[in-house]
Amino acid sequence: MSTTVPRPAVSKQDLPLVTRRGGAWGAFWATLAVIALAVLVERDWAPLVDIDTGVLETVRRWALRNDWAVEVSLWLQSAGSFRVAAWVGVAGVLLLLARRRYWQALTLALLASLAPLVANLIKPLVARERPIWDVYLATEDSFSYPSGHATCGIAVYLAVGVALGALLRNRVAGAFVVLAFSLVGIAIGLSRIVLGVHYPSDVVGGWCVAIAFAGLLGALFVLPPYEPHLKAARLRH
Repeated sequence: MSTTVPRPAVSKQDLPLVTRRGGAWGAFWATLAVIALAVLVERDWAPLVDIDTGVLETVRRWALRNDWAVEVSLWLQSAGSFRVAAWVGVAGVLLLLARRRYWQALTLALLASLAPLVANLIKPLVARERPIWDVYLATEDSFSYPSGHATCGIAVYLAVGVALGALLRNRVAGAFVVLAFSLVGIAIGLSRIVLGVHYPSDVVGGWCVAIAFAGLLGALFVLPPYEPHLKAARLRH
């Protein structure tokens, strides 16, 4: 007579946000978006060019009337630089190691280092020139697509925020940490449009590079495999 070992009860807090399958699919679609945008940018696809220039010029007119927006964007530019973002990533990794979250620490280390590296490797392949202005609010000497700052904003700041938020037992405090880091990470990308050093598609491309790596690494190292009982528990909650 066979006996069935009951599965342990799954609480709502233990349920993963996504499964490995979900992470893999997210990585696939984000990678596809990066490639599609690169092709459209390289071919100067008219609808994309019109959207990019229209949004960029509108934001620039607004920025020139609001000095505070430029000052905040310059601060975000510094925060999103590789040097500063690297220290933020290292601090997050060390904290995860101290709490014995080894797989999460490995994932964060790889995400924070590989995503910006790949973004910089894509730049010369597409070779998109930066926006040209009579008066520059900020200057950059590399190619435009994708935005490395936007990539760092998601791959470092948002990822660190999620990792730190998961360490806190108080769910409200954890949610606040995730929200704060996420807002900074997203704002770093948006600041590139305010300063006029990137087109909107550059920022979206940078975000997609980070999302692609986050999905892939999460599926490989962190996310639990798909199990029917987890799906059933998710539906019950």
